[in-house]
Amino acid sequence: MELQDRDGEYHIFEIVKTATRIKFGSATNSGFLEHGYMVIDKYFSVDENLQELIADLQVAIDEGVQYTSRIVVHGQKTGRY
Repeated sequence: MELQDRDGEYHIFEIVKTATRIKFGSATNSGFLEHGYMVIDKYFSVDENLQELIADLQVAIDEGVQYTSRIVVHGQKTGRY
């Protein structure tokens, strides 16, 4: 997935779905580097959960992680992603 911030810079994420989480991060030659995750809401479809993830990632990129509602970003409590 590729998102653009308000300054025009692109941020590229790989997405991995597990039974309970949608993880986002980077692909490397040695595997997947997880940056964070969102717990799947079992009352919504996978597409609806992905839309929530995309919306929260866009907020994290533009405004800061502290303004997101559902994602957990490893090692970062505040600031733009």
